[in-house]
Amino acid sequence: MNLIDRPLVNKGGLLIPANVSIVVRERGKRVPQHCREDHNIWVDLGREYLARVISPNVGFTNHDVEPPVEVVQFMGIGIGGESQWHPAAYIAPLMNDYPPATGAAPGGWGNKQTDEDPLVTTLERPVKLNIASPIWLDNIVTPVTYLNSGKTVRYDHLFDETVINSVGPYTVVPLSEIGLFLSTRDKDAANVYDLSNPPTMVGAGRQTLLAYNTFEAIPKTVSFSLEVRWELRF
Repeated sequence: MNLIDRPLVNKGGLLIPANVSIVVRERGKRVPQHCREDHNIWVDLGREYLARVISPNVGFTNHDVEPPVEVVQFMGIGIGGESQWHPAAYIAPLMNDYPPATGAAPGGWGNKQTDEDPLVTTLERPVKLNIASPIWLDNIVTPVTYLNSGKTVRYDHLFDETVINSVGPYTVVPLSEIGLFLSTRDKDAANVYDLSNPPTMVGAGRQTLLAYNTFEAIPKTVSFSLEVRWELRF
């Protein structure tokens, strides 16, 4: 029997209808002009993950390629992606600390990725979340929220006022990309960037992702928090 591969696709990526909602608050008050509502892409690595988790291992005791157990655990955020418009992303100190930033506008290395490309594997210019305990990824809220009679799952995370800006410290960090990551990824990897690996500067420790979204930059300051709600609809 010949099977024709006709996955639910959107320009080559599995179409899992999804919304990424980011609510920005300044000192607790909603800032409508910086709030975002957008769609993600479930990239090829995410498709491979789904194939594993619905398939049994040899003993039929868990899903394939076990151990370790893999679940969605982390969100990470960055200043890459083609939607990055903010000038701070293209000058020091962010240009040096989170390279590359070629040119002064989207389209150069570091700001090429789109959320329509299933071949995306990582954040393009991930940012550290914390300086006291340096991490690149942080946990989603558990228990997760199920909606639509269990056919929709929502992953929540709060990037509060104390994170991201304090690492530099940076006056403004224009966030423009976000990803979902598995529990097996190293949240405090030491080699996320590699200056000896031009033009991408991607290091061996750069964490691979399942789903990706790039959005018009949100210029985060120490007064801003970002409430992220990421829905996947099956």
